[in-house]
Amino acid sequence: MIEKVKKVLEKEDRVLVAVIYGSATRRERVRDVDIAVYARPDMPLREFLRIEAELEREIGVPVDLVPLDRVPPKLAYKALTSGVRAVSRSPALYSALVAQALAHVQDVQIKLSTVKRLPSPRCGTSRFRGGPGSPRPGASPGRGGGRAQADPK
Repeated sequence: MIEKVKKVLEKEDRVLVAVIYGSATRRERVRDVDIAVYARPDMPLREFLRIEAELEREIGVPVDLVPLDRVPPKLAYKALTSGVRAVSRSPALYSALVAQALAHVQDVQIKLSTVKRLPSPRCGTSRFRGGPGSPRPGASPGRGGGRAQADPK
C-alpha cells in the first residue's frame, strides 16, 4: 500500500513533501490512510481533492490528505518525524519543515507553562486597580463586598 501511495504522489510535481502517518504505518489492514502533504502554494484545492480521490481509487481505502501547513504543530512534527516519507523532493525543505514544526511545538509549550504559573483568578475580584471587584480605600477585607463595615456597639 505504501508503494502505491508513493507511485501516485511522485507523479504530482506540486507535491513537495508527503508523509504517511498514523495506523497505516503500523498495520497491514487499515480503515483509512492519513497523509500529510506540503505542496506548492499555487496548488488549487480542486487539485488537492483530485489527488485524494486518485489515491483512494488506487489503494481501495479512504484517504485523509492534510496540508502540513494547516495542521497543529504537534501533529506536523509527529507526522514528519515518525511517519513514512512518500515524497521528499528536497532534503533541505524536509529538514526546514521539521525544524519549523519543532519550533512551534516548543513555543506552545513555553506559553502553556507560563500560563500555568500565573495565579488563578478569583471569581468577582480583580488584581488591577479600579477594576470591577477591586477594593476601595478604607474597605475591610473579607465578605463585605468592598464596603466598610460599621463597628457594632
